[in-house]
Amino acid sequence: MLIAIACSDEARFLLFLLVVAFMLAPFGICVLTAPACAAVQRVVLDRFTAPLERGRLERCIVFAAAIAGACSAVVHADGAAAILFRRDDPVHLGELLLAFIAPAPLGAVPWAAGEILGGESARPGLALASSIAAAYVLSLTGLAVLEPRLSGTSPPELVPLQFATTALAALGAAAAYVAVRGKALDPAPTEAVALERVLFDYSSSMSENLSLRGASSGFF
Repeated sequence: MLIAIACSDEARFLLFLLVVAFMLAPFGICVLTAPACAAVQRVVLDRFTAPLERGRLERCIVFAAAIAGACSAVVHADGAAAILFRRDDPVHLGELLLAFIAPAPLGAVPWAAGEILGGESARPGLALASSIAAAYVLSLTGLAVLEPRLSGTSPPELVPLQFATTALAALGAAAAYVAVRGKALDPAPTEAVALERVLFDYSSSMSENLSLRGASSGFF
């Protein structure tokens, strides 16, 4: 059982937080994926066209981004566990972070890469949800596979297994995204994007002028 991994009070407290975070998954997923969603929305609205067409190159970059995200997740999970719980085994606790917390950003990485590089998908919300769901299923499966080895495996031997299982979850998330996203939407006309930028700049300048006038009137 997972309780056997966490032998100290601090480790049990971490496990409790992980379970709570897992139970509150919708809120946690929204928080963990909000930066990626905001960045994609900003890029999609501001550009005239996507830099790449949907094809082999774009898919290879999406899968490469997923692998990079998996490597970053392992480093951050083990590093956070080492900083927060120095007296416990950080690699074992990092595995819990990878299973319960990391799948949300793991699913968002290939989604963001594909939406930015290959254009906005016909089903972006469903594609993101499918990517995150695949990452969760494969991450929890990886934890179930590694759990019997956690007590008898030293940290140097466990880290490569973490990289392997996390990379598999990331690749599965990327595959789910590519399979569900559908065709890329046609880019907006150049004139429409240019007009939207002008209106946005005008609105920003008007808001700035009004705030300056309000500050001046309040000062005098």
